[in-house]
Amino acid sequence: MTARKYKEGKIIRSISDFDQSESEFNIVHFGNKPKTVHRSFLLSQQYRVLKQWIGHGMVFAAERIENERPDKQIGCD
Repeated sequence: MTARKYKEGKIIRSISDFDQSESEFNIVHFGNKPKTVHRSFLLSQQYRVLKQWIGHGMVFAAERIENERPDKQIGCD
């Protein structure tokens, strides 16, 4: 299993928040499993579905996780 590259950022609370978000990726909670999806995936959904997901608090902006362990950086022993 690979390490996660993104973590949950700010919750998207409205369609306006989604439109103004500059995040290329979003995290959507499908059941118990959050999934990182590209913005175009959400844009391709029907308006009512996206509005419902946002209304239920399922959509978050994704923030890139920087390498938090300096001992694992390239070139370090």
